[in-house]
Amino acid sequence: MRRHLTKTIVVFVTALLFLSFIPNRTCAVDAEVIAEDLDNYFIPAFPDVYGQIIDRTLSEKSLQDIAPINKGLEIFGYIKAIGDIANKLDEGDTSGATVDAALNACKVIATFLTDETTKKVVLGSVGLSTAVVTGVFVTIDITRASYKAVEESKTALDLERLYYKIEADHVLKTPGRKLGQGDPIRQDQQAVEHLWRKVLSDNEFQSVFKAYVTTELGQTWPEPTIWEKITISSEFLSEAKLLEEQKRLKGHIKGLLSEMNKTAKKREAATVLAQQLREISAMGANFSPLEFQRALGAYQNALKILPDVEKYLASFSAKVADLNSRYDKANSSELMDIKKGIVAEQKLIRYYAEAMRGFPTVGRMGGKRTQVLNELKGAYSQLNKLYNSLGNAEIDRRLAEQSKRIAAEVAKLDTRGIDFEFKRYECKKTFDEMKSQFYEPVMKGTKDAEQSIYNAIQEVKRHKEEITQNYEKNLVENQKKYNDADARVREEIAKINKEYEQTKNPDARALLYTQLEKLRNQAEGLKERFYKYRNIHTSTSQIDREGCENTVTKIQQFYQANYNRFSIIHNSVRRQYSNAIDLYNRFLNNHGSSKYRGTQNFLSAEKIGELRKRIETAPPVYAGIDLKFLKNHIKMDKQTPVSVGLTATLAEISDALIKYRNATGALRMQYTTDDEASILPSLKFMESKEASEKVDKLLETFDDAITAYERVDNRNIPESSRQGFSDNLKELRVKKKEIEEYRKLISLASGLSPLMEQYLTKAKTQNASIEEDVSYLSWLWNKFHVARQLVLAEVGRYTFSQNLYYTAQKSATIPPFLSGEKIREALAYTDILSLSKKLQLGIETFIPDNFVEVKWKGRYITICPDDLNILSGKIQGLSINDYDAFYKSLHAMRTLDSPEGFIMDGYFTAGNNLWAIFDSNVSLQGAANKLKETLAKQRDLAQKVHYQKSLEEGQFSSILGKVNQAIITVKGFIANGEYDNAIMYYIVRDDLLVQYGNLGKKRSDVDAALKELQDLIEQAKTQKVSPARIAISHGVDQSQKVRELYIQFKDAYESKNITKVMGYISNQWRSGDGGSISDLQTQLQKIFNMFDEIRFTIQNLLINKEAEGKYRVNYDATITSRIYKRNLKHEEKSNIEEIVMIDQSGQPKILMTIGGKLLSVK
Repeated sequence: MRRHLTKTIVVFVTALLFLSFIPNRTCAVDAEVIAEDLDNYFIPAFPDVYGQIIDRTLSEKSLQDIAPINKGLEIFGYIKAIGDIANKLDEGDTSGATVDAALNACKVIATFLTDETTKKVVLGSVGLSTAVVTGVFVTIDITRASYKAVEESKTALDLERLYYKIEADHVLKTPGRKLGQGDPIRQDQQAVEHLWRKVLSDNEFQSVFKAYVTTELGQTWPEPTIWEKITISSEFLSEAKLLEEQKRLKGHIKGLLSEMNKTAKKREAATVLAQQLREISAMGANFSPLEFQRALGAYQNALKILPDVEKYLASFSAKVADLNSRYDKANSSELMDIKKGIVAEQKLIRYYAEAMRGFPTVGRMGGKRTQVLNELKGAYSQLNKLYNSLGNAEIDRRLAEQSKRIAAEVAKLDTRGIDFEFKRYECKKTFDEMKSQFYEPVMKGTKDAEQSIYNAIQEVKRHKEEITQNYEKNLVENQKKYNDADARVREEIAKINKEYEQTKNPDARALLYTQLEKLRNQAEGLKERFYKYRNIHTSTSQIDREGCENTVTKIQQFYQANYNRFSIIHNSVRRQYSNAIDLYNRFLNNHGSSKYRGTQNFLSAEKIGELRKRIETAPPVYAGIDLKFLKNHIKMDKQTPVSVGLTATLAEISDALIKYRNATGALRMQYTTDDEASILPSLKFMESKEASEKVDKLLETFDDAITAYERVDNRNIPESSRQGFSDNLKELRVKKKEIEEYRKLISLASGLSPLMEQYLTKAKTQNASIEEDVSYLSWLWNKFHVARQLVLAEVGRYTFSQNLYYTAQKSATIPPFLSGEKIREALAYTDILSLSKKLQLGIETFIPDNFVEVKWKGRYITICPDDLNILSGKIQGLSINDYDAFYKSLHAMRTLDSPEGFIMDGYFTAGNNLWAIFDSNVSLQGAANKLKETLAKQRDLAQKVHYQKSLEEGQFSSILGKVNQAIITVKGFIANGEYDNAIMYYIVRDDLLVQYGNLGKKRSDVDAALKELQDLIEQAKTQKVSPARIAISHGVDQSQKVRELYIQFKDAYESKNITKVMGYISNQWRSGDGGSISDLQTQLQKIFNMFDEIRFTIQNLLINKEAEGKYRVNYDATITSRIYKRNLKHEEKSNIEEIVMIDQSGQPKILMTIGGKLLSVK
């Protein structure tokens, strides 16, 4: 039995030793993973600027009760409201209701500022003081007075319209005036005359002035009588009637200037008021009362909790020491309690850290905030280290030591071989074992993260329940063993005890007693051993169950550490998002601006603007049209070619007029049944308190939701949720802006419903006068449109001719040009220039009086008489001393990108065809003729100089050439037997000798040539045999025959009879410049063909006999020629010197023309 007991004990001890060496698979997760990083608490809970404001304006005592401060923050709502009022004033809302709203808002602000705490906060945060608000009260009084002065006028609306028409007129403005000082509009005589001209020229202004005279002043307006309308042209009748009474009307204008000063002061007062209100509103633009309120609450909470935090930190070292002391002495069960205590301490530290965030990072509590958070962070870190040291390995180690001690005690017990078999059911579901199920979903923030945590915890709990059931089963089994064994021992004890009591033998009784004591000891040993087993069972089962509980705790800690960064935050803000969107949708369904035909709709800004515009542009008397805008469509200037600028201008004005006509027609006052059935009731709703409260509630809800979203650290947003989170925030902001627009709509619609009611009653009667203006605009458009087509046609022909010209021979045609006369004819057809002058468009100032337009070097240029005259002056100034340089300068002008370049290029390429482009205008023609003459004159002078220089430079060559030519001619005469002609060349020889002698130099080749010529003449004399010479030698004077020759020559020339003319000229005729008889015949034929009529006049005829049969003739000739078709007359005068010879038949013939141009051929 003892051996069996020993074996059982050994087995039991072995089990305990095995228990002590089980590896620790439930190791603690790293503190940085499962513990919330306290660095997050260093991030400001609100913008530091609000903390600075609190430090600057509020004492710690005042922060004990922040309810009055929060109440004072309502002032910022009114500060924002006056910004809206300023916008209304800027938009032209000059109603008294707007000024009243500004006054009421400022009164409320002033009331708030009477509270010293509110005053300090407002002054310290946005700089707004009581003095600033008081200044607005003064401005409001001035504004009200200005409004009242205008409203007292019977034609207040007309005065507003009149002022609108003249407010930009610099002539009427008082010079050197500052805003708000004195009268804005001058009232002197110059201003009166200026407005009088507007009355005469501006129908719209005249219409409004007429309303002022008849309505405000109750005076008559000068109107033509029926008879006058019948008998006098309507074009000038109205103006004539006005001029008749101009003295009286100018007096009314002076009064009108005074009335318009009231309107100007009203506008200025509104401007000054809006400026002051905007300045106040701007002070609070960047201040969030809601954010400040939250900062205030957080600051107050931090101050309240700070003493507890400091007390906690002061005692923390003792707490840690106590935990360490308990740690050293604790058994395995007590270690589990220590771990729970550490978790509770960490939770408290996070609570304190969150409270300390309420202090700003700068200012009087900034240093304290940093110090306390650093200490809390250090404390948290110490607890983390201690917590991580309390792993299951340490608990198991201490459990094993306890088990060894118990096993040693059990080994000493006698339990009759009864073995209580203990089985350990260790928690296998450690954090590390379960981590794979939830770590990634939680860290990535996937949608199933929370479910994965839940599933893991449930699995661990099921495992714990299984462990509990196994331990209970083990306990039941061993309890039964104990009970059975104990019952057997007790039964044996009872049996021996009974036998002991019945036995009388002392020895037997002693033996029985010994057995009885032994059994009793065995019963006690069995009981003690079962007790030890129960202790091991209880402590171990608790450790293993708590191991599972610890796993659950760690999983929960891990989830909690990430919860703030992940789903809990998103779930929280999502609820606010859903609430805001739901409220938004309900609002739109009931009151949205897109709702059709409702009676409680918010009208859109466009609709409200349209309604205001309809009202504002619907005066009692239709204002008419203003065509000043047409000046913006003038595309002409002094540099732009007419073909480009004029066509563009006429096109722009035509298009602008048709658009303006359509726009004028669109000004008809609209009226539909919806205006009264839907629009007017909706306007009244928008002006109600109910509408304002609904919008305010909606904006507050969106502000809360947006603030909640904005406070979430991006690092705390799940990766998979970031896009959705961003989209939600974006949607909230967008929808908030939409609702802010509804708030603006309320402001825009303020005071509009009564105006709309008035408008609707008048709308049906306001459109008649518009029709008349539309008709006039149509007539005006037709004028400009027709002119556009005519000019475009002229320019088109011009463009077409350019294409032909540049593909043809330039010299053969007239260069293409745009005639200024044609353009003016096109404009005159619809009287455009007069209309331009009347409408002050200035088109007439950009069209030169005399011009042509041409294309040159890829662009269009305009040529005027001044351009031609300037070019004449330039050419006149060119040097003519160097013929080549002169022509080089002329050619250089061709390259210029100017009228000068075109003219000179045409001169060289088109020749005389160039001048035809200037014939369409007298001024241009005159300037062109002058240029033409200048060119010819300067060219001739340059040529003359050139010839003279050439003569001087080549006299020898010239004389030699003439001698050689004479030699050839004389040789020909001799060869043909024309000895007389050959002999007559002695005259040429003598002239050449004189020229040669004048050179003062000799040259052998010239001497040789002259000698050869002399020898030939002598040869002719020797060989000559002529009967006619006998007659001549008798010395008969035949000068009368010569005289008759010229009479007959004149008649033949005037009759353009080329045969007769050539019959009076010798076949051997030569001119002084080397021309031959054939050259002369060709030249004369051209002249006779060119001219329709020729007159030949001979004067001062002198005939001198030089030798027998030879006469030298000198006379003055005038030839006048005409071309009937071109109405062209040409006259040429010349002094002629010729040699006449009596031929063999006794008839005089012209042998040589020595000087003059009459018979010149070159």
